[in-house]
Amino acid sequence: MRKNVFFYFLAFAITMIVGCAAMSPNGFTISGEIKDAANMEASLDRLAMNNQSIPVGKAAIDGQGKFKIATEEILKPGVYKLTIGSKIAPVIVDGKENDVKIKGTLASFDDLSFEITGAKGTAEFQDAIRKVMEKTMDDAAAKKAVESATNPYAAMQIAMITLRKPTDAPVHTAVLERLRQLDPTSDFIGGYQSMIAQLTAPQQQQGGGLISVGQQAPDIALPDPEGKVISLSSLKGKVVLLDFWASWCGPCRMANPHVVEVYNKYKDKGFTVYSVSLDGVDDRNKAQMTSEQYQAQLEASKTKWTQAITQDKLAWSNHVSDLKKWGSSAAQLYGVNSIPRTFLIGKDGKVVAVNPRTNLEEELLKVL
Repeated sequence: MRKNVFFYFLAFAITMIVGCAAMSPNGFTISGEIKDAANMEASLDRLAMNNQSIPVGKAAIDGQGKFKIATEEILKPGVYKLTIGSKIAPVIVDGKENDVKIKGTLASFDDLSFEITGAKGTAEFQDAIRKVMEKTMDDAAAKKAVESATNPYAAMQIAMITLRKPTDAPVHTAVLERLRQLDPTSDFIGGYQSMIAQLTAPQQQQGGGLISVGQQAPDIALPDPEGKVISLSSLKGKVVLLDFWASWCGPCRMANPHVVEVYNKYKDKGFTVYSVSLDGVDDRNKAQMTSEQYQAQLEASKTKWTQAITQDKLAWSNHVSDLKKWGSSAAQLYGVNSIPRTFLIGKDGKVVAVNPRTNLEEELLKVL
């Protein structure tokens, strides 16, 4: 986990920000100085249901890299993103902040080294994740960071990234209760509950669906972003992680750094990844669009897919999609109805593990 770490956490499909905040006579401002962003534009968006971005405000950046975005109302509690060009910085608030300041460079958005004041939740998340990136945070330190975070949204994000074992469930449950107290009607609560349930029942991830261990992996042949068809069977002779994901899927983006880490470690030893994206437009939504709207939405979705590949540094070349979202022929073939969903396939083309997440490297070493 090195660059663009914010994308691993901001894209949670379950990150839904709901709640009310009282009107503030002072409103809210975020101002900053980003030295190498002169004459660009800064925008602030709230992350909402289905990973949608809801515009909050924007402002021109002057020749010295300075900007100021102001709103008449104080921000609702939750997770926001400050975007300048292709760079994104997280802004995590609890609904009490009214004056946030940020200072740094565009590169500092990637490694979270920017300076921020007035948004303690952001600083809490920033400090913890930089330690993760530097590999100086063990489980005990992660739990301490989660428990000491004053902003429940920051605590949740830190916990989701650092604590992924069944024994970590009590920590997540405590964070969930804090979120309930901050925003008892938030849709996020249901998603977090589901995640905790999956964490405490990992054995369920080894079964179900249409594909099981020992079965010959059905072939997939779909186009890559340039239109070249790549088949799963063309990788026979290697150990392959078949990974169903999407740019809009937060848990998928959160899992990507670990997949990248394993790929980089074993790519020269016969391991690779075949990524099937569920980006695109499903038939139900397509039926409600004009041809022009459909094409525009399809192109926008494809762009988000390719951007996510770059942002998450998914360096393997096997990226495919029919851009039909849940109507994906590959997803239907493999019985995929939730993502991330992965299948580890041996050199002989047979499935050796279903949905290995925290134990991917362990399962890989059994067959590599």
